[in-house]
Amino acid sequence: MGIVNSIKSIFGSKKTEERQIEPSAEPQVLPLIEPSSESQTLPTTECYNYSCQGDSHKATNKECQDYSRTYVDKEKGIYIAVVCDGHGGDTYFRSAVGAKAAADITITNVLELIREDGKNLFANMPFTQVGILDTIAEQDNLDISMRRLFAKIYIQWRNAILEDAKRPITQWEIENVKPEHLQILQDSERIVKAYGCTLMTYAQTPDYWFAFHLGDGKCVMMDKDMQFSQPIPWDERCFLNKTTSLCDSEPVEEFRYCAEGDGQFPAAIFLGSDGLDDSLGDGDKLYNFYGNIIRRIKQEGLESVIKEIQENLPILSAMRSKDDMSVAFVYDESQLDAMSNAVECRLKEALSKDLESLKSSMEEWEQKLADINRRIEKATKEVKDLESRKPAIEREYQRVKADYEKTLKSLQNIVGEKVETDS
Repeated sequence: MGIVNSIKSIFGSKKTEERQIEPSAEPQVLPLIEPSSESQTLPTTECYNYSCQGDSHKATNKECQDYSRTYVDKEKGIYIAVVCDGHGGDTYFRSAVGAKAAADITITNVLELIREDGKNLFANMPFTQVGILDTIAEQDNLDISMRRLFAKIYIQWRNAILEDAKRPITQWEIENVKPEHLQILQDSERIVKAYGCTLMTYAQTPDYWFAFHLGDGKCVMMDKDMQFSQPIPWDERCFLNKTTSLCDSEPVEEFRYCAEGDGQFPAAIFLGSDGLDDSLGDGDKLYNFYGNIIRRIKQEGLESVIKEIQENLPILSAMRSKDDMSVAFVYDESQLDAMSNAVECRLKEALSKDLESLKSSMEEWEQKLADINRRIEKATKEVKDLESRKPAIEREYQRVKADYEKTLKSLQNIVGEKVETDS
């Protein structure tokens, strides 16, 4: 199924196809969303985002190709976090532009979904996960609405980059990008490659929340039970340096997502580009990194932690992945105590396990060291024994040598000539 057909199947109208090919179309700027009269008392929620240039990009004078953004409307209880990772290969020389466009367009369209369909769409919905689908036919209202959202994001993103491609090539591009790569700016079919990026988003309202993901990086949730998990289904095609992307031929069908509208909310959500999980792994170390952010916020406050993140992410990049890094997070401030306590318990448990493991390893090495010491002691005794026997052996050797020389001389006197010997 081609991209035009797949988008038509979502929107079900010819108008959608026409909108796709209008390069000048701009995403709609939405009015403020009116609060629901039925909404409960809003929790105190905070969010933050930060992106930094990777160490390898500094070395090659390449700009940061990650982009992160948050949207906050405390009065309406709306929080949105977006992380986009522009691809780093030579082909994707304008991926930083693509990443920023994707983030901005996504927030606009997520707000539109919240305003138009959100409350009814997610009402009373238990936690739901949807992974990769080969076809979008005969899906329920949720999937149709979400795929429509993804299609609108893609259409507007593509239109935005077609518009950007009209601007002159920069001096940096002339000096650093191969001519064959620059030529794709003139190719309407391949032009998306220059702007390729991933997209990860979390959105929360007073009534529901949802998250979606295209590409690599990790979305990590700390749930109401203070347990870490990854709520968005993973795509196994994202492996090592391979990832799905907005510049793929069928990106709409490659999105995964999750949602919940039954009154349960994450205590905290973290979005991180692959520069982070490439540095920390996909498991306890990554969870502990995010958990420590929560713990530090409880101890020192958000402003202090923001400074720590800005100082330490570039250092982490230099020490590990060398890649650009982005992090965005949304958390319920009223649950800071519970989260911090859970994180401390988790860290204590992890440290206890590490301590047991180190103790076991230390005991193994102690045994090896004791074995070596025993062998050294045995060898030392053997050396002393040999050293005590050495003088007598040397005396016997000298005696035999003297007899040999004396006998040789007697033989030479008898035969009257020098006798050849083997010595």
